[in-house]
Amino acid sequence: MFHRLNDARVVADPFPHVVIDEFLEGGLADELVRQMPPLSTLTGGAALGSNARFTLGAAAALAAPAVPPVWKQVVGEGLTQGFLNRVVGLFDPFIRSEFPDFATRFADPANLAAVPRHAPERPRGSVGLDAQISGNTPALTGGTTVRGPHLDRTDKLFVGLLYLRLDGDDSRGGDLELYESADRVPAFAPKRLLPRDRVRLVKVVPYRRNTLVLFLNTPRALHGVSPRAATPHPRCFLNLVGEMPRPVFEVRCQDPVPVTAAATPATRGLLRRAWDGIVRRSA
Repeated sequence: MFHRLNDARVVADPFPHVVIDEFLEGGLADELVRQMPPLSTLTGGAALGSNARFTLGAAAALAAPAVPPVWKQVVGEGLTQGFLNRVVGLFDPFIRSEFPDFATRFADPANLAAVPRHAPERPRGSVGLDAQISGNTPALTGGTTVRGPHLDRTDKLFVGLLYLRLDGDDSRGGDLELYESADRVPAFAPKRLLPRDRVRLVKVVPYRRNTLVLFLNTPRALHGVSPRAATPHPRCFLNLVGEMPRPVFEVRCQDPVPVTAAATPATRGLLRRAWDGIVRRSA
């Protein structure tokens, strides 16, 4: 499934990344859209609000009866040594230049071992892989973003997003934005966030079915999602994660202060009906 990574070209700025259009061949992306699992399975029954993130990790997806076999095949391939070898082969020179002590702290990049992210044992030279069926619920009001400019968790070595835009989705926004910091030493807010006035937009990757974005997670890997217009359509993608047993780098930021806003029963019902209607039309 990931053989097109063999010929991919890494773009170094604003941080090492690749973008591949029409990534999956043979109509596989269309089949994944047609067989998208129900929202209740993807959220684990949790009550989610407007334009909220949902994630079904590989362990749960592989065990869930409601997840179709084609999805389980794709998720399973995202946990393989072959996938890891392709990703590391792409980013090897950048891993060595960005993190000169990587081999000492973990292992030589060429010798990293793939393990499931949920494995109970994570040796020093292992990469915990996850392939998550992910997305964002319909946006009931316009102008909201799931997350603005930020860095991912610092124990992640790489992150990938395979977009699976549903049939009939004519919504605006929800594109991936790549930034560079306006400051030499960014002052991060909680959860490694930066305000938009402290970043410069460098590149926009459209939210388009069968487009893969894969990037090396570094202190410069600032990215975010453009605001979405109000829409009944969910935003869907496969989230690919490679995580080290401990942080690859450190950044200074304030301690996070969790804030939770529960969806009302009426909102939950509206979101569920919107999802079910969109998926039926895509089937």
